[in-house]
Amino acid sequence: MSGYQVYNYHLYNKLEAVIEKMQTTSLESSTKRVESSTKRVVDCRLHYQILDRANLPSDFKLPEMEKFDGSGNPIVHLKVFIRTMALHQIREEAMIVLFPKYLSKSALNWFYHPDVETFTDFESIVKCFVDQFYFNIVADKLSMCSLECTKQNEDEKLIDFFDRWRKQVSLVVNRPDQSKLMKIFRGNMIYEWIFKDKTFSSFSDLISRVIRFENGCHSDNNLAL
Repeated sequence: MSGYQVYNYHLYNKLEAVIEKMQTTSLESSTKRVESSTKRVVDCRLHYQILDRANLPSDFKLPEMEKFDGSGNPIVHLKVFIRTMALHQIREEAMIVLFPKYLSKSALNWFYHPDVETFTDFESIVKCFVDQFYFNIVADKLSMCSLECTKQNEDEKLIDFFDRWRKQVSLVVNRPDQSKLMKIFRGNMIYEWIFKDKTFSSFSDLISRVIRFENGCHSDNNLAL
């Protein structure tokens, strides 16, 4: 392994560690960092100095990667970006220059906003980026709370409720296993008291049997009241 490869290896490991630390930072301390940040004016000369040091070849091809539009998880985007750069052995100065190439919409507007600092190292990008989009991480946690609070309406067919509920499930990143999800779903049905002592092998089993009950098919012995 060459000296340059060793440097990159340590750089990527350092950045991964910074990201992990940022991920465990509480919302309160993150908010304080944002509030205490002073406004900085972009120094275009510094930007071009970094661009010059990046030393990208004229035939350089941008590695393929999904762009971050400001609505996703910033931690996930940073991890994918760093590992993509590591795969192509791209140096830190080039990473600073290339990072906005993988931003779009509100995220790109944030990066080039005149109140945002000119970044001189990638670690500062990591910290500011996570600070800016920290609430997206909180939204992942709120999705689970929303799921637990999504209940079937009195006049709502079970199949319609299930369709609405599973859309909420898709927003949960660290979702529980199927048995826990079934328990949450059953607790949110209007027929929960009828089926509290019943056993279901899967969601499809649960849905089909409850729909039969809902349609008045009480001949199913498993649904006897």
